[in-house]
Amino acid sequence: GTWDDGRLNMELSLEIYDIFGRMVADKNSPLSFRGGAGGGVTFDVSALPPGLYLLVVKDGQEVRATAKFLVAR
Repeated sequence: GTWDDGRLNMELSLEIYDIFGRMVADKNSPLSFRGGAGGGVTFDVSALPPGLYLLVVKDGQEVRATAKFLVAR
């Protein structure tokens, strides 16, 4: 998707990795990524098993941001 923070307009990719470093989702996976209000992004993690994950935001090959999140049920 495209991210516009008011200063930059970049084509970004989103990837999700499990705690073993395996990519479990990206923007081409069945996991649905949707742009949100205010430039945020939401995604449906219901297909992921419970555990700790790392979200990686890239601009080309450059990592722009990372965030850890927990899926619990």
